Parts: sequence; structure tokens; C-alpha cells
Amino acid sequence: MLQNINTQENTTLSWSKNLLQKCFSKNTKNTITLLANTNFHYLLLAENSESTITFETKWENIQWNIYAIYFGSKPVKSDIQVNILSSNSNINVFMLSLLISDQEFNTNWNIYLWKDINNSQWHLLQKNLILWEKIKVSSIPRLDVYSNDIKASHGFSIDRLNKDKIFYLNSKWLSESASKELIVHGNLREILDKFVDLQEEQKKEIEKLILLKL
Repeated sequence: MLQNINTQENTTLSWSKNLLQKCFSKNTKNTITLLANTNFHYLLLAENSESTITFETKWENIQWNIYAIYFGSKPVKSDIQVNILSSNSNINVFMLSLLISDQEFNTNWNIYLWKDINNSQWHLLQKNLILWEKIKVSSIPRLDVYSNDIKASHGFSIDRLNKDKIFYLNSKWLSESASKELIVHGNLREILDKFVDLQEEQKKEIEKLILLKL
């Protein structure tokens, strides 16, 4: 079951279900505490926002899938902290930013794997699609490991929507705007198709919301 919330204040949330959270324009500061034996899928849609979100759990056998999509035409700042306090945890984090103006995108991911944790792993992938000439991207992935039985990896990429890609798609009889939309659509689907409980109609609504801002 999918829960859909739009929070703009300091809030502590306890969840055992999947969660879609929207942050628009105003600051958001949340702590999301996961319950026992949870397979948790979380999707953050953040437009022109400053968000501070903390995930934590003390229970074992937790599967976390955390996705974040950042977009808009104003500076974006995001601080995400994940506290892993239990063994047998599997955490996957995928972040996509769509950068479209002469502004700064600043994101910090802080992952803490505490002492005496066993048989746990995490993976963080950060992808930035630049749709503008001048963009400043600042990202600080921080991993603090206090246990030996841990597997961890991190990936980071910056991809610019350049003239060569547009020219290639134009040669396939697509206009420049249609070419841009097709590339953005492909990047969005890379996340949306992984998010369980998200219906096709909801995916299209999210795509429409984001594409209108680009």
C-alpha cells in the first residue's frame, strides 16, 4: 500500500508501508522511523526546496529503497541522513536531479553504519542531468562505518543535454522540445518503474508535473 504525504513542518513519521513524499518550495524537516521487518520504498519529489530528512531503524531484516527526484528553477538544498542501527539491512539509494537554471544544487548524503552491525550493505547512486548552460553542483556523500561486516558502494555522474544528443534525435524527425522531453522521460522512468505500488496513472502525473517545470 502506498501512502502519499505533503509535509512542510518538523515531523516524525513511523512507517511500515511505502511512502511518496512531496516537498514544494518551503523547508521540510522530517525524521522517518522504520518499523520491524519492513520492505520500505520511499520516493521524494522535491521542487525548489530545502529538505532535511533522517531515516533510522533499530530493527533487523530491513530492506530500504530510497529514491529522490529534485527539480525546479531555484536553488535546491537537501540533507539526507540514514542511521543504520541493526544487522541484516539492505539499503539502496538512487537520486536524480534535473538542473535547469543558473542556480546551485547542493546535496549531502550521510550514511552511518554503527558498531556491531553484521551482514548489511548499502549502495548510493547520484545522477545529475544538466539542462542549462551554467549549473553549480555540490555533493558530499559521507559514509561512516563502525563495523567490519559491511558492503558499500557509491556512484556519481553528471550528464549534460548537449547539442550532439539533440542533433541525433532531430535526425529521427523529433523536434528539439520533443527530444529534450524524451531524454528527461527516460531518466524519470529509471526511478519510477522501480517504485512499487505506483500506478501507471500516478507515474504519468509525476512526469507531467516535472516536465511542465522544465
